[in-house]
Amino acid sequence: MTMTQEPDPKSYSLENLEMWVTDAIESDCDSDEIYNVLLEVVKQNMRYHKACFSTSVKLYSKLRGNPHGLDVIDNTDVNLKKISLRVIIGMVIYLKISLMRH
Repeated sequence: MTMTQEPDPKSYSLENLEMWVTDAIESDCDSDEIYNVLLEVVKQNMRYHKACFSTSVKLYSKLRGNPHGLDVIDNTDVNLKKISLRVIIGMVIYLKISLMRH
């Protein structure tokens, strides 16, 4: 009886990312379209986690005795459009190299 090793979820996700980016590059998508999709995914993820954090802080505050809860004030205006395409391509290349080593 051989023990089958469970796939590493991180490797699985990175391999899928590599395949999707490769597919987009090899299709008729241009670099701006790929860049904008990656940027939007990151922004959506940030919004989701910020909302979860804000709700958790408010609930925690209520559980600790503040009947109105605390609001999270976020003064960090992260402008993701400043991330250059070169940085994203560098990340993809890094992911490819990392996957080849495993």
